[in-house]
Amino acid sequence: MACEIIEHLLRSPHVMFLNINRWLPISGKLLLTTPNGAQFSNPVRRKSSTPSYRCNIYERHQYVFTLPELVDLVSLCGFNILEVGYVDVIERKGLSRLYGWLGKIPLRYFQDKFKKTIYLIGEKAMDIKELERCPRVYDSRGEWEHIRVR
Repeated sequence: MACEIIEHLLRSPHVMFLNINRWLPISGKLLLTTPNGAQFSNPVRRKSSTPSYRCNIYERHQYVFTLPELVDLVSLCGFNILEVGYVDVIERKGLSRLYGWLGKIPLRYFQDKFKKTIYLIGEKAMDIKELERCPRVYDSRGEWEHIRVR
C-alpha cells in the first residue's frame, strides 16, 4: 500500500516502484492512491499542472499525477494494471459539495475533473531492475538512475 505518498517523493518515483517490484513476489498486489492532477482547476486541461518531474527541493507536492501518467509509470515498473479509478475519500462541505455531485455523473470526464483522488491496483507481472524508457512525466533531459539510456 502506498497511499498519498508518491506526490511527496524527493527521489524519482520509479525508484520506489522498482523497490516494491523487488520486494513483492510475482502476482503480488500494489494499492496506490494519490491526488488527482487533472481535477477541476481548469476544465479543459488533460495534463498535470506541475512541470515534468525532476528531482528538486521539496515543495508540498513534487508532482501531481493524472491517471494516464500514473498508469504509464507503474506499468513501466513491471506491474499489470488490474483496476484504476477516481474516488473522494473525504466528504466535501459547503459549495464544494457540488463538485462531489458532478463527480458522480457516470462519464469519465466528470470523474476526471471532479474527483479528488486517483486509485490504482496493480499486480507484479515481472521482475524489473531498470526501465526501458523514461516515464512520460519525467523531464527527458535529466540523467535518471535505473533508466536505460538510448
